[in-house]
Amino acid sequence: MNISNKSLVFLLLFSLAIVSNAQQNQNQIQIFPANRQPAASTYQLLANAYSANKISFDDYVKYLVYAYYDYSKLPAEYKGSRRGSFEPTQLFRLILLNWNKLNAETRSELQKYGFKSNGALAAPKLRSVYESQHFQVHYTTAASDTNAIDATDSDANGLPDYLESVLLKLEYVYFMEIDSMQFVAPPSDSGKIGSNGKIDVYLFKLGSGTLGFAAPDSVKGDNPNTPNITEKKAAYSYIALRNSFSGDGVFTGEEVMSVTIAHEFFHAVQFGYNVDEKAWLMESTSTWIEDEIYDDINQNRDYLKKWFRLSYVSLDATEKESPLHWYGSWIFPRYISEHLGGYSTIRNVWENSRKYAGGKMDNSFKAIGEALTAKGKTFEETFRNFHLANLYKNVPPYDYEEGKFYPPVNFTQNIAQSAKTPKYYSYRRSSHYFRISPNIIPGDPDEIKFKLVVDDSKVKVDLVISTKSQSGTVDAATIPAAGGISSYTLTDASSKKEIYALVLNLDSLKTAFTLEVTYKGNLVKLSSSGKYSYGRLADERYIYKSGRYYYDAKGIPHQDFYINKFDLRFGNSAQYIFTDSDGMDAYLARKSGDIFAAVSYTGYGEFFNYGVHNGKLSLLKGQFQLIQFPAVDYNAVYFFGYLYEPNSVKKGVFFSDLQTGNPQLLIDFTDTDYFIGIIKSHASSFVAEKYLLHNANYDELFYYRNGTINSFYVVNDGARISSLDYDDRLAVWSEAINGFSNIKIKAYDFSTKELKTIRANDGINLSSVATAKRRIVWWENSTGVAQIKVWENDSIKTIRSTYKGLYLNDDGVSPNAFSVPMDTGGVAWMEGDFVLYYYNFASASLNSYDLSSYFSDKTLTNYIVRLSGKNIIIEAYSSANTKEAGIYLFKLKDRVTDVKRENSPVPIDFYLSQNYPNPFGASGASRNPTTAIKYSIPVTDAPFNAFAESRISRSSGAPKAIVPRRV
Repeated sequence: MNISNKSLVFLLLFSLAIVSNAQQNQNQIQIFPANRQPAASTYQLLANAYSANKISFDDYVKYLVYAYYDYSKLPAEYKGSRRGSFEPTQLFRLILLNWNKLNAETRSELQKYGFKSNGALAAPKLRSVYESQHFQVHYTTAASDTNAIDATDSDANGLPDYLESVLLKLEYVYFMEIDSMQFVAPPSDSGKIGSNGKIDVYLFKLGSGTLGFAAPDSVKGDNPNTPNITEKKAAYSYIALRNSFSGDGVFTGEEVMSVTIAHEFFHAVQFGYNVDEKAWLMESTSTWIEDEIYDDINQNRDYLKKWFRLSYVSLDATEKESPLHWYGSWIFPRYISEHLGGYSTIRNVWENSRKYAGGKMDNSFKAIGEALTAKGKTFEETFRNFHLANLYKNVPPYDYEEGKFYPPVNFTQNIAQSAKTPKYYSYRRSSHYFRISPNIIPGDPDEIKFKLVVDDSKVKVDLVISTKSQSGTVDAATIPAAGGISSYTLTDASSKKEIYALVLNLDSLKTAFTLEVTYKGNLVKLSSSGKYSYGRLADERYIYKSGRYYYDAKGIPHQDFYINKFDLRFGNSAQYIFTDSDGMDAYLARKSGDIFAAVSYTGYGEFFNYGVHNGKLSLLKGQFQLIQFPAVDYNAVYFFGYLYEPNSVKKGVFFSDLQTGNPQLLIDFTDTDYFIGIIKSHASSFVAEKYLLHNANYDELFYYRNGTINSFYVVNDGARISSLDYDDRLAVWSEAINGFSNIKIKAYDFSTKELKTIRANDGINLSSVATAKRRIVWWENSTGVAQIKVWENDSIKTIRSTYKGLYLNDDGVSPNAFSVPMDTGGVAWMEGDFVLYYYNFASASLNSYDLSSYFSDKTLTNYIVRLSGKNIIIEAYSSANTKEAGIYLFKLKDRVTDVKRENSPVPIDFYLSQNYPNPFGASGASRNPTTAIKYSIPVTDAPFNAFAESRISRSSGAPKAIVPRRV
C-alpha cells in the first residue's frame, strides 16, 4: 500500500476540482492555488515511454527500481513531479514473475538493490525476532539503526508497545480472514525466509510514502493448505510494515496500521491462490477487505472521491491508465459482497482464479463471472446494477449499507433540451452517466426519445434509461446496442422526478459513441437546487452556483461550492468544484461565456479569484478582494475593491483579463472616501456610479471607453441614483429623492453626447430599469395597475398592464438589480398566476405561456426570470423543501396561449414606504441602507390581503447575498 494518496487529503482541503466533460475524453483535474497543480509522475512517464517503445522492458524495470531506491540514477527525462503511485507489492511481483525475461546485465544491476538470484526481493536483516501463533516478526530497537521501532514498554513485559500492537493486529487479521472468512492461509516458506515456517513480517524504515508491502519470495506451485486442490501458481511471501505509523490528518496512526495490515496480509493470501492474477483484482479486493475487517475505520472511502468522478475509466484500469484507480475499484467487490452472497462470493472469485493461473489472457473477469453465475447472476446484469447503485447509493435494490457517505458520480453531460452529444470514448468495462432534465409541463405526447449510436457495432454496449418517480421508486430499462444502435422512448416523462441515461461498455474493447436526446415540450428542469442556487444567463450559456454541506467519516463538517455551466445550444455542461470554501460568487461573461469566480477558503481567511477562459480554469494573479460586484463581458472583468500588495493596499476600480489574470488599477481611490455603487460593462468598456461614503449629496456617473475615463453626469437637487444599466450606445439609470419622490429615468447617448429624461413619474419602480439596443424597459404603477413600458424611437408605449405580481430578473451585478428581463429581441416576465409572458420587439406581439399546471406550489417564495434569445431561465426559490423549487429552462417556440382577458380587480394598494432614518444619509445611526417596496393584491378566497416586499441595499462593505422577492 502506498501512502502518497493519503497525502492528498490535506491538499484537497485547499484545492478546487474541475469537471468539464463537454469535450470527449476530458478528465477531471485538480488545480491547486499558488501554482501547485501536479504534473505527470515518474511512474506515468516511464509507463508511457515503455508503451510507446521508447525504452525496453529491461530499462522499464530497472528505472522503476531506481525510482524506488536510487532516484538520482534515474534519467532526467523520467524525473516527474513526484515518484508516483506504483504499488511496491506489484513492482516486486512484476520482477519476480518476469525475472527470466530480463537480460543478465539487468539482473546483475537489480541484485545490487537486494533482489535475489530468482528475482525475489530479499528480506532485510534485523536483530530481533518475536513469534506469535502464526507470525514471526522481525524488528530492532537499536537506537543507532534507522530501522528501529519505538522501544517504549509501558507495561514492562519486555516487549515494545509498538511490537505488541503489530502482533495483536496481525493475529486478529489472520483470525478474521482465515478462520472466520475461510480464505486459504498463505503457503509456508518452510524456513526459507525466516527461521521457521510461520509467516514472516518485517518492521523497518520503508521508502518515502510507503505504508507496507507484500513481497512474493518464490512461486511454489501448489499450496499445501488445500490438500484436495493443486494450485499452479501459489507463492509464499513475507510482509513489510513501517517501523512507525503516524496519522494522516484524518485517521490515527493506529487506524492506518490496522487497515494496512489487513490489506498486506490479504496480498499474502492472494499469492497462495494465484500470484499471477491481475493487479487490479489484487488491489481492489485487498482494499475491499480493509473495511470488512475494520468496518469503523473507512479509510478506503478516500479512494472513492476520484473513482466516482471517473466512472468512464475502466473498472480494471492499470496504474498507467489511471493512477490509484484500482484502489477505488474496491467498490465493485463491495457491491458483490453486499448483494450477492457476502464475502464468500469474493472468496469464490479467488478460488476460480486458481484454475486460470499461468494463462496468457486476462481471466480475472472469467473468475468473477463464474462466481456470479453460482449466485444466479451474470456479470452483465451485475455490472449494470452496480453502476445504478453507484448512481442512487441508498435506493433499494440499488444501494449500499454506507452509501450515504459515498461521493456523487460525475455526469459526463447534463442534457436539458433536444441535443446530440459530442463523440465520447467508451472504454472497456466502464460507464458514462448522463443526467436528463425531465419534461415539466405534460404534453401530447409527453415523451423523451433516446438514440445511442456506437462506432464499433461489435463492441457490447448497453443503453440504460433509469428514472425515479416522485414517490422515490426507481425503474430501469436496458436496451442493448443492436448493430451499434439503441433506441428508446420514455413516455410520461413529466411525471418523473429524475431521469438518467447510462452508456455501459460490457466488453474488453473500447469504442466511441454519440447519444441523441429529443424532447417534447417547452419546459425542462435543469437543477433541483433552487433553495441555494443563483444563476446568470448570457448568449445561450447559463451558470449557477450551489452549495453542498456534508460530514466526513470523522464527523467533521465541510462546505463545498459548485459552479455549474450549461451550454444551452448543445446541452453540454461543466462543473467546477471549490472544496472547503467559506463562500463564493461567480459571474458570466456576456459574449465569450468566460467565468469569473471569487472564493474564500475556510480557515485561511483569504480570498482567491479564478477565471475560466475557453473552458480552462486558472487562479488569477494577485491578492484582491471584491467590494462591488464585477462587470464581466468578453474576457474582461471590471470591479471595485482592494488589491493587497506586499507593502501597501490599493483601493479602486480594477481590470482583470481572464486569460492572464493580471489585475490593473484603472482608477485609484486609495486614501479617499470614494466608493463605487454600481458598475456595468459592455465589450471593452463600462459605466459606473461613484459616490462619497460620508456625503449624501454627491452622486456621479462616469464611463471607461477606448481607454479613457470621463464623467458624464452628476446628480443634483438632492436625488440619488438607484439603478444603472448599459448596452453599447446608451447608459440608462433611475434616480429619486429619498427613494420615493421626483423619480426619473434618464439616459446618456454616447454617440450624440445627449442627456435625456426618458420618463418622470413617481410610480416608476426604481430598480426595474433595463436597456438593450436603444430600447429601455421598466415597470411602474401610475394608474392603479402595474404597467410594463418600453421606450423606443423616442416614444413610450405600454406593453402590459396587470394587477398580478411580477416576477422579474436579479442580474446580480449591482445592489439594485431587480430589472425587467430583456435582451435585444424582447422582454420576458412571470406573473402571479404562474403565466410566463414574452413580448417580441420585432413583431410587437405579446405571447403568454400558462405554467400553472406545474408552478402551483404557494410555498415558493419567488421566481427569477432571465432571458437570452429563445432561452428563458426560471429560477424558482423556496424556503421549504418543495419539489417545484429549482432551475428551469423554457425554450420559446410557437405561441401556446393568447393573453388572457383581464377581468380581475386591480391592486388595492401599491405604494412606496419611506424609510426612517434616510436610507441615503450619512453613515452611522442616521443611515439606513434598506428601502422597502411594498404592495398588496387581492388573494382569491383568502380572508386577508397578501403582502410581499423587496429589499435593496447599498453597502460600503463586502457584498452580501441579495434574496430576491416578488415585486
